[in-house]
Order: sequence, then structure tokens, then C-alpha cells
Amino acid sequence: MPSFKRATKLFLAFSLAISISGLGTHSVMAQLDQAKAGLIKSSCLQAQVVVQQIQYNDAATRVNRGQSYETLLADFINPLNSRAAANGFNNNAASLTAIATRYQKNLTKFKNDYEVYDDTISALLKTKCRDRVETFYDYLEKARAQRGVLATDVATLEQIIDEYEAAAVKLQGAL
Repeated sequence: MPSFKRATKLFLAFSLAISISGLGTHSVMAQLDQAKAGLIKSSCLQAQVVVQQIQYNDAATRVNRGQSYETLLADFINPLNSRAAANGFNNNAASLTAIATRYQKNLTKFKNDYEVYDDTISALLKTKCRDRVETFYDYLEKARAQRGVLATDVATLEQIIDEYEAAAVKLQGAL
């Protein structure tokens, strides 16, 4: 089995070759000619090895990130919201609660989007890439797009965490 760095290079080379070849995310069936299909067939097993490694690494990252987000909510956000409301800081508590609600909503979105992404990666890995080139490539493109959605989800959660921290500092100033 190739090393992770070598496998990553192979995957990037494979992705770059397909990207340069002019394939977009639209109607792969209509645009996949024999040469491009041949390139995919000859590289697909190596690409699947890399995708398996990516799936493994992403799963670990998802678990760690998800636990961190859940811990932040359970150990810091919810208790602070409760204390602010119980101690009569209604304006600040309302602000904290509104931010926490957005955080919970976006955390749920992150979890759901990750499940969709993981299902796509699993389908990609189950696809017999030498026999079903178009399907393989479609799944690859879907996984790329879904990974972009996850990056946006993470950025949104980080922004909300920053907003919550600013509101908590404002509450501290009111004490």
C-alpha cells in the first residue's frame, strides 16, 4: 500500500488531470469521452485507496470536532445562559440564548451535512470504478461539493462561537 503522502499526490494528480480535462460537475455522461474514461479506469483503484484514507481521517476529525462542539454547548454555553437568566441579566441572557439557538441549529446542520458527505464517500468506494466510470466520477464530484459545504458549516460555527464569546464578554462587563 502506498504511503499517505504518495497516495495523496496520486489522488491530487488524478483530480487535477480530470479538472484540467475540462470536466465540470454537469452531465458527466455526455462529456466523458474514451480518453477521459480510460484515464479514470487506469487511476481509479489508486484514487479509491486515497479516498479510503480521506474517509478514515475525516471520520476521526468529525468525531473530535463534534465532541468539541458538543462539549462547548453542554459545559459552557448552556450553563452560562442559565446563570445569566437566573441572575436577572435578561437583555444579555436573551442575546446569549439567541446566539446559542443559532449555534445548535448550525451544529445540527453540520452533523446532517457530514452524514450526507459520508454516505457519498461510501457510495464512491462501493462503486466498481472500472465498470461504472461515470457513476464513480459523479460521486467524486458530489463528495467534493459536499466537502465544501462542510467547510462552510465549520466556518459558520466558528463565527457563531466568536459571537457568543463577544456576548459573554459584554455580560462580564455588565457585572
